[in-house]
Amino acid sequence: MPYYVVEAMGRVPGLAGLFVAGIFSASLSTISASCNALAAVTLHDYVGRWCKVPPSYAPWLTKLAACAYGLVFLALAFIAEYLGGVLQAALTIFGAVGGPLLGVFTLGMFTTYANERAVSMALLSGMAMTLWISFGGPRPPVTKLPLSVEGCGFNVTQAAVAATNPSDYFYLYRVSYMWTSPIGFIWVIVVGTAISLLWRQQQPWERQGRSHPDPELFTPPLASRLRARHEEKPAVQVTKE
Repeated sequence: MPYYVVEAMGRVPGLAGLFVAGIFSASLSTISASCNALAAVTLHDYVGRWCKVPPSYAPWLTKLAACAYGLVFLALAFIAEYLGGVLQAALTIFGAVGGPLLGVFTLGMFTTYANERAVSMALLSGMAMTLWISFGGPRPPVTKLPLSVEGCGFNVTQAAVAATNPSDYFYLYRVSYMWTSPIGFIWVIVVGTAISLLWRQQQPWERQGRSHPDPELFTPPLASRLRARHEEKPAVQVTKE
């Protein structure tokens, strides 16, 4: 896109620079919003659960967490040059993380038997597997096409290059990056369901003294079934006339 702008609109003074400034502004605003959101979530959902943070310290801790996430993003920028194409790298990272997360939300919305311990184990194992598939395998060499020098007047002696066979690599390393997200999703669904059924745990609504979960937390079909199952029938009043 920048090449197109330079070629098509480079004759107009200042237009190419304005376009590049717009791209940088959009990317920097997205990164800053992500840093602030991650800092707020970390302070509220993680730090706040383990220790009580005084209100006077909360702004400083949030800024410190935002700076830490900014340094992480800066380090990832240097690693990005080793990930190949931008589109493939983005889909690989989002697939390795988004697939297991989608499985967690699916278990939470469509089932009532999934418990915290099982889902946490399924999420961690699913992310470990998808990240291993995405970045753990060796990078296969580029497959060279057959070349014929028949009829060529230039004579040169060159060692023959052994042809690479894709079947020599582990089969998970041969999976396309487009399948990383479905693999993580299926893994979390299967493992989370199996552990939840084999390793029962007290549900959050049971710890709160309730007999059934809140139907508002589930999908409409399951919520309707929960309401119909636990709905209290109105008492019939008989009056004498």
